[in-house]
Amino acid sequence: MCELMQTVNGRVVHVMKVRAHLKASVVAIAAAGIAAVGFAAPASAQPQAQGALLRGEVAALASTCYGSARSYTSDLYDNGWFWYGSVYPSTTSNCSDINVKPTNGRIQVRTCFLPTSGSGYCNSWRTIENNTWGTAATDVRDGTKFYLNFSGPSAGLVAY
Repeated sequence: MCELMQTVNGRVVHVMKVRAHLKASVVAIAAAGIAAVGFAAPASAQPQAQGALLRGEVAALASTCYGSARSYTSDLYDNGWFWYGSVYPSTTSNCSDINVKPTNGRIQVRTCFLPTSGSGYCNSWRTIENNTWGTAATDVRDGTKFYLNFSGPSAGLVAY
C-alpha cells in the first residue's frame, strides 16, 4: 500500500491509501509513453521529470478512489438519518477510507460497521464541510459492511 498525503494549512493530512501495484502501473505507463516519443532527459533534468511524474501519479491515484464515488441521500428511520442504499454497502479496494462529500451543507456523520462476527458498532461523529471531501472512517478493511449515520438530512457523494 502507498499512502498519499496532502498539506493543508501547514499540516500533513491523510488523503487515502492505494495499492502499490496500481502506482507501479501508472509509472510503467508513463515511462512507456515517454519512451514512445523518444524523450530522453539529460541527467540534470531527471529530478524535475520525476517530480512531474509523481504529481501525475498522485492525480491518477486520487481519481481511482473519488472516481468510484456514488450519490447518497440520507433517509429518516427511527429518529435518525441514515444511508445504506438498498443493501448494506461493503468497502472496496478503491479506497482504504470511507469518504463523504456533502453537497447540501455542513454535516456530522459517523460510520457504523456490521462485522460478520460480533455486534455492530459506530465510530465517533465527524464534521464534514459542504462540498468538501471528508473522512467518515479511516483504514477500513476491504469487504467490511457498513452504513452511515448523519446528524440531519444530507445528500452528496460517498466513496469507499
